[in-house]
Amino acid sequence: MRLTHMSYSVFGLGSRHYRRFAAAADLMDQLMTTNGAQRLADVQKADGQRGGMLTFTNWVREVFKGLSQMPDISPILAHKLTSSLGQLKSGGGNQFNGTFK
Repeated sequence: MRLTHMSYSVFGLGSRHYRRFAAAADLMDQLMTTNGAQRLADVQKADGQRGGMLTFTNWVREVFKGLSQMPDISPILAHKLTSSLGQLKSGGGNQFNGTFK
């Protein structure tokens, strides 16, 4: 099945105690690209016990950037995505709460 019409990004959450840390994320990325889908942001993987929220926040930032640059996205949604990037700070503190303002 060709997925050339689809854009995606993958976030894997797991534990570094396992030999194949968040391997499902790598597998999903490989399946999507092999079938022609376009990656919005690089695959990110986080350890749920160590720094996972910071990694997730950075991943969301990259996904929002990718979405806001898509040619077929509405200008209103692109503006909301770009504005929401200000809520996402590296280093913790102010973390994304899952809502758009």
